[in-house]
Amino acid sequence: MGATPGDERNGALLCTAMGKTGKPCRAFRAAGSTLCRFHSPESDGDREKAREAAREAHVEEAGRLRLDTAADVRQLIEETAQKLRAGQIHAGAAVALDRLARTALSAIEARQLEEATAELAARRAQQGPTVRRRK
Repeated sequence: MGATPGDERNGALLCTAMGKTGKPCRAFRAAGSTLCRFHSPESDGDREKAREAAREAHVEEAGRLRLDTAADVRQLIEETAQKLRAGQIHAGAAVALDRLARTALSAIEARQLEEATAELAARRAQQGPTVRRRK
C-alpha cells in the first residue's frame, strides 16, 4: 500500500478489505477485528449512515468554501491537485473544480477591474475639468 503525502497512518492499524476501486481501505480497524466498521458484515446498516454523514460533511465543507480572492482560488487549486494525486477525488471532480476555479478567478479579476475603473473615475471627478489646448 502506497503512502500518500502527509499520510501518517500505521498500516498495521488499517482495515484489510479492498475498496470498490481495488485499492486497500484506508480506514482504521474496528476494535478486535481486521476490518473497519464500514466493511464489517455486522455493520451493513451503518454503512449507509456513514455515507450519508460523509455526504453531509461534504455539503457543509462546500458551504464554507469562499473564493473571494485570487489566493482563495489558488488554495482550492492546490488542495484539488493534492486530493487528485492522493486518489481522494475522481478526475472528473477535479476537472469540474478547475473550471469553477477559473470562473471564480475571472469574476474576481472583473470585480477588481470595475473597482479600479470606478476609482479612476472618482479621481477625475475630484480634479475637475481639464483644459485642453489646441496646437
